[in-house]
Amino acid sequence: MAKLDARRIYQEHLDSASQAAFRGDFEEFLKHVAIPSRVEMADREIVISTSEELELVMQDYALRLQAEGVISERERCIEATFVPNMPDMIAGTSLTEWTFADGRPPRRFANRIVLLRYPDGWKLMWLQSDLACEDLDMISPEFAAAQASILSSLRLQ
Repeated sequence: MAKLDARRIYQEHLDSASQAAFRGDFEEFLKHVAIPSRVEMADREIVISTSEELELVMQDYALRLQAEGVISERERCIEATFVPNMPDMIAGTSLTEWTFADGRPPRRFANRIVLLRYPDGWKLMWLQSDLACEDLDMISPEFAAAQASILSSLRLQ
């Protein structure tokens, strides 16, 4: 029974967060993402440590999808389960599909997500995607490099 509940929670989270991001609705999107959270794309990774960083990344995502001609985004849960001995954490895999205005074939890519239950709901705390930032020109290499440099200097102290 828990697996079915985990899948339902995961899918509901995907639907709500994806719709908010696609619309560029930051206030709604913020309800679905933990601060801090980690985002690992196929070609770079960042830690989102403030709501301002999250807003920049989310706005960039919405603008890039529009520029690319994406007219709809659909998220489908492949699998999701509660992490053993951690009833407040769900790990799962999903498939994202983009539909384009110009009739190009849909683009699909897999994501792995970990959700953590907060008092105000389930929030993404880790995302690993097969999508490369370079494919959509999101999360600039400069932003990722600046973060890496800051994190590296903090580890040395």
